[in-house]
Amino acid sequence: MSVFLHSMIKDLNVNIQYEKKKMEFDIDIFLERYLKEIDNARQSFYKELIPMLIEKNKPLTIVETGTMWGYQGSFDTIIGDLLMNYTGGRLYTIDIDPIHIELSKSLSKEFESNIEYIIGDSIDVLMKFDKNFLRNVDMFYFDSFDIDLKNPSPSWNHHYMEFLTVLPFLNPAVIIAVDDNYIPGTDVEWVWRDNETKEITEVEIIRTGDKCIGKGTLIDKFIKTHNLMKVHENIVHVGQNNVFLYSRLI
Repeated sequence: MSVFLHSMIKDLNVNIQYEKKKMEFDIDIFLERYLKEIDNARQSFYKELIPMLIEKNKPLTIVETGTMWGYQGSFDTIIGDLLMNYTGGRLYTIDIDPIHIELSKSLSKEFESNIEYIIGDSIDVLMKFDKNFLRNVDMFYFDSFDIDLKNPSPSWNHHYMEFLTVLPFLNPAVIIAVDDNYIPGTDVEWVWRDNETKEITEVEIIRTGDKCIGKGTLIDKFIKTHNLMKVHENIVHVGQNNVFLYSRLI
């Protein structure tokens, strides 16, 4: 058998395996183990996102800025599960805090063979990635700089810079998500905690009024102004902490 023919048969077998897994995939069964850990907004997000990732029918490359580490239903564990057991591929998760990385490793240990943990400033790391690598990323998930709703601009500016860093290299089928966004008409009970004791030190109701306040404020404005991508408005609602989701360059 020629090398060429052998390669074709191997690729065909891989495609058959992916098609079989895609046909067998049930989003409700997949998310069942995580439902107690994620709110309704995140459930809507994953139910919208994951079928799109499955539909790509190939090993995925996903980049996350800001490593989630606080609970079992984090982006790291859910996507790590998807990559290991259904699609194949790799999650590259970036965080400036080594402690966050170590906590994430302990929670996502089951899926660590499909996750690369990177310590560093997210913008610096994105700038150092090979340009061909960035062109092949299937999804970017921006969630790095914690937002303070009383002073949101440092966070939304940072995420906007992340987006602008990768913008020239986005492939036509890319998916982008940005966490922690409150749309106009939302009242948020905002809680401050002591950094050491974690005890609540202040509680205030923040009203968004006629504005969108969140990590994705500037990214959302740019995408909509330039009609750049499909906007998944159906999962965004007043009164909840939303993940903004965009797919495919227009």
